[in-house]
Amino acid sequence: MDDVDENVESILRMIGEENEQTENEQDDSGNPVKKSKLSSLVKGFHEDYQYLHKHYKHLISKLENVGHSSSGSDSSDSDMEGDRSDSDVITPKIARNEENGLNHSAEDHSVEAEIEKLKQTTEEQAKEISDLKQLLDKAIKDKEATRVELSLEVANLSSENENLKSSVEIAKRDEGELLNTVKSKESEVTTLSSEKQIIEKERDNLKMLIVDMEKEKEDLRNQLKDTKDRCSLLSSEVEKAQQAEKEVQTLLEENQKLKNENLILLDEHDNLKVLHQNLDIECSQLKAANAETSAKNESLITENHSAERKLQQLGVEIDGLKVEAAELMNNLDKERSIAAEEKERLVSENSMHLNELEKAQSSVKDLEKELESTKNVLNSNIAELHKEKNSATFEIEQLEASLMNLKTELAQQLERISDMQKSNEGLELANSNLRNEIVEVQGQKNEAVASVINLESKIEQQVQEISNLHEANKDLKEAKTDLYNEVTKLQEEKNTALAQLQQSEANIKNLQSDLEQQQNQILFFQHENEELQNKNSSLHKQLEEIRTTLQDEIIALQGEKEEAINSLQQSNDSVKTLGAQLKQRVEEISILQLANEDLQNSNSNLKMQLEEAKFSHHAEILELQDEKNKMISDLQQSEASIKNLRIELEQGKEQISLKILRKKLHDHLDEQKELVKENDEIAARLREKEKLVSEMSKNAAEAEAKMALLEKMVAEKEEELAARVQEKREAIKQLSDTIVYHKNNSDDLVRYIRSHNRPRLPFCM
Repeated sequence: MDDVDENVESILRMIGEENEQTENEQDDSGNPVKKSKLSSLVKGFHEDYQYLHKHYKHLISKLENVGHSSSGSDSSDSDMEGDRSDSDVITPKIARNEENGLNHSAEDHSVEAEIEKLKQTTEEQAKEISDLKQLLDKAIKDKEATRVELSLEVANLSSENENLKSSVEIAKRDEGELLNTVKSKESEVTTLSSEKQIIEKERDNLKMLIVDMEKEKEDLRNQLKDTKDRCSLLSSEVEKAQQAEKEVQTLLEENQKLKNENLILLDEHDNLKVLHQNLDIECSQLKAANAETSAKNESLITENHSAERKLQQLGVEIDGLKVEAAELMNNLDKERSIAAEEKERLVSENSMHLNELEKAQSSVKDLEKELESTKNVLNSNIAELHKEKNSATFEIEQLEASLMNLKTELAQQLERISDMQKSNEGLELANSNLRNEIVEVQGQKNEAVASVINLESKIEQQVQEISNLHEANKDLKEAKTDLYNEVTKLQEEKNTALAQLQQSEANIKNLQSDLEQQQNQILFFQHENEELQNKNSSLHKQLEEIRTTLQDEIIALQGEKEEAINSLQQSNDSVKTLGAQLKQRVEEISILQLANEDLQNSNSNLKMQLEEAKFSHHAEILELQDEKNKMISDLQQSEASIKNLRIELEQGKEQISLKILRKKLHDHLDEQKELVKENDEIAARLREKEKLVSEMSKNAAEAEAKMALLEKMVAEKEEELAARVQEKREAIKQLSDTIVYHKNNSDDLVRYIRSHNRPRLPFCM
């Protein structure tokens, strides 16, 4: 009993330590996992065991009291008989003694036959009990073997779970490193985007400066009034229109390139969609596998609960069998005590005859042998029970002590028989008592027969219970095979999960390579932006130099303009002075033409430089926003050139009108016919120029439409790039979510396997 208490206390301590360790753990619903139920069950089992132990001690004390009372009654009977033999007068009667001897011999034979029948029945019962115990031993051995196998399987599963944990931890580390790299790259991208915005702002400022310079150029061109210069300007503008057409062709080529790049991006987008679909399929497969594993785990839980219930039922049945065996032992002890009393009384009746005494002694020896055999059987049964339950040694010692008391009682009874041989004189009075006792013995015999029938019915019940135990063993074996199959399935699922993890790692590596390529492209764009900034700075310096030269020329032109106004005022006074002034004017116009040609050459050189810079770097620049800005600047330049053409046409018309007036003045002096011809020629030229201007406006409108289309294409491509970046981020998030989901599932599986595959502690009874 002390050993059992110590074992129970150790079990409760272990459960308490596990509770302290698992207080922070959580189940699937987020609630803390506790093991108070297991500790309460252990405490209840211990209380039941203490109650049974107390009840057993109470029964043993009752048996001991019954034994002491029976021995006291026997001793009192012998004392009374001795007193009667001393007080009575010795009157031997030979005839009556002979008749009584014959009657007693017949009764002895009948009693001996009944005793032999009882011996046979007890031997059969002992054999059946031994068979039942052998069957119980076999069942217990099978259970121990299954427990050993289950413990080995649990150890294998725990080792596999540890391997899975290590692999999951490695995957977690890799995932954390990848997330850190992705975050760092995203921060770099944000910094680059901010730098890009700053560069775009600087470009816009440069464009504004260029627009201001162009406005100043327009002001200078408005001051030029000579028709020849305007004609040369128109011819140069025609050349510009041709160059604009060339630029439009180059823009169309670039548009085709952009379309090709867009197709490549669409292919990449389709590939990413396919990868996304594959990832969705893999996630659905993983979810289905997790659902199957959860269903299998639930079935395993139900099977484990049913097996535990069966084991509990078997334990209860074993306890019932033990109680029944104890009851049978008590009944056998009672019957043996009754048989011993009957034999003692019969021997006291047959004390007159030595042969009968010898027979009685031989029967007593046989009974001693039977007692020894029963003792051996009991010892073997007690040893088996001791092997099954280590705490029954104290009770077995008590039973052995009671058997020793019975032996001493038998020895005392033999001594009493010898005393009764000496007291043959009081047999007449004892015969009447013996007859009454025989009647009582017959009643007890009937009770023994009824008890034997009850024992047979109980033995049949035990046989049925043993058959039920065999069936339960078969069920346990089937459950064991099912557990093997489920273990194999879990291993296969583990392998599939590892393969999926490897695929996800490969996808992550591919995404890393894509991010590296994008970073390289961004660096390339940064270098190109720096080069463009340097070129813009150089162009800005050149434009400032040109601006200074143009300002000087404007000052000179303003002085010439004032002189021309003075000459026009003086033209009304004298026509002669007009001729001289016209000559001077022609000379000045020639000078202005030369200056204008120089300006045009400088502008054309600047434009050629700008165009060369465009053509040289336009193919290298892949960023769509830079191309968009350049296209917008080209459109602004073309619009400004168209405005300049219109202004110059108006100025040309005004100059032509002035020229016509001057020619009219000359015609008044010379001939009006020549003026008409010249006017017709000028009108034809003007019509041609207007046609050229309309064509230029049409070309400009077409260029504007093309630029709008290009802007739309650029916006679409920017949206596609943003969508691609978002898709990549979503794919990375989905991968991280799938990795976290598998991690949680693996943790849940580890917790479940830990909670259901812990080695069960043996209960020492």
